Amino acid sequence: MEKKNKKLRERLNEIRGKILSDSIEIEDNLTFRIFSFFYPKQNRKGTAFYWHILNTHKFRFNDKIRLFEQIPYFKKLKTYDSIMISLKFVRRLRNQLAHWELLENKSKLDHIVLQDPVKVERVIINDKLLEEFDKHKELLSRLLPYKHW
Repeated sequence: MEKKNKKLRERLNEIRGKILSDSIEIEDNLTFRIFSFFYPKQNRKGTAFYWHILNTHKFRFNDKIRLFEQIPYFKKLKTYDSIMISLKFVRRLRNQLAHWELLENKSKLDHIVLQDPVKVERVIINDKLLEEFDKHKELLSRLLPYKHW
């Protein structure tokens, strides 16, 4: 039983690493999109805005999503609804993987069950869910591309 649990934890860590890493990339793209809306041309004020507001530990992924939702320009985009659906999916899965507990007795290598310890909700991490995440990631990388100055 212990060998099975070790393999489950290794598989979960592998999945967590991928999702968390990809989520950071998506958050960076969103951050840059918001930044470039306010500062289309790089300048001193824009740099300060980026480093002292947008790119701090106090301004989290959820805060960036809410700010994106509040900007009328973005709401007018044809792709706005798709972007929001994908951002919320990514945020939810990222948070589940980061904070929910592994139910070892309910899990298999291809069917990992996580549970919210407070709400007692569950999510099943399987190939189908990971494929859905990849589709959202791909859509967001097309619609919120990261561009260097």
